[in-house]
Amino acid sequence: MRLTFCVILFLTCLHSGNAQSQTLPQSNTFRISSKKQVIAVFPKRKKGEDPRLVDIENNIVQTKIKNPNAIALIIAVGEYQNASIPKVKFAKRDASLMREYLIKRLGYDPNNIFPKSMDDLPTAGYIKTFLKDRLKRILRPDGKSELFVYYVGHGAPSMVNQNSAYLVPYDADPNYLTDMNAYAVNEFFADIAALPASKKMVLLDACFSGQTGDGNSIINNASPLTLKPKIDLFNDANSMILMSSKADQVSNWYPEKQHSLFTYFFLKGLQGIADLNSDGSITLSEMEQFLNDPNEGVPYIANRQFQRQQEVQVIGNKQLVIGVN
Repeated sequence: MRLTFCVILFLTCLHSGNAQSQTLPQSNTFRISSKKQVIAVFPKRKKGEDPRLVDIENNIVQTKIKNPNAIALIIAVGEYQNASIPKVKFAKRDASLMREYLIKRLGYDPNNIFPKSMDDLPTAGYIKTFLKDRLKRILRPDGKSELFVYYVGHGAPSMVNQNSAYLVPYDADPNYLTDMNAYAVNEFFADIAALPASKKMVLLDACFSGQTGDGNSIINNASPLTLKPKIDLFNDANSMILMSSKADQVSNWYPEKQHSLFTYFFLKGLQGIADLNSDGSITLSEMEQFLNDPNEGVPYIANRQFQRQQEVQVIGNKQLVIGVN
């Protein structure tokens, strides 16, 4: 008897529900499709990989072009002998990925990228030895080698030599920068200009305002932003120089991407996005436009996220080709 009553009650409720659904206006009915609705497709991440680091870290398209005569020097100064000097966040990460892009996107032979070990200490003597001596022995004597030089680390104005800017090596003291313990930027560029190569590309990811990428000072008891060192850039028909910021600006870090802002956008452009006219090659002119795009490039992100000005300086023959898609 109890079972019969439950069945009757269930049928009554079912009929009642159907009757109510029939009275609903057509616009309020919902239909669920059996097909999958794909909103977006994302590349699979490796186990433990930071989900923020997928746009330039993964799926690097490898060029079929080989560049056996290309030589690269990658110097990354991420931390300092003097523990009071702020670390350069992401410097080693930037350098490591730059090396990978040279191999995969520009066709460099891994054996032609120096130094061989990322663990070498980039002291003043170490860096100068490469640019003043070792590269001369590595580059082809006939000048047919291409040369790529990348430095990421602190830069600073000298409090001793007025109007001078220096790269700050591992063993330098930013409060007392001289030609003895650091590398004057004008000397750095002059040494590169003297090297025999058919094409030169120099990337300097450092600022000379005396501030770190997060806006803190590396110089004690001074207002480094009031200093505007004079930097002499060499300029010839076969050279390209890209500096991450102007002399009195901060070269910002990009914590969201775990890279410096300049290096992140340079590698982003090297993926092929900087090929603005879609002709299969990226010229210096196109890279400059991409990097300094006021709506999407370095100046926009620096101003929006950090309220600081940053504009990439680009010197050289604007028609030179950086890479080929």
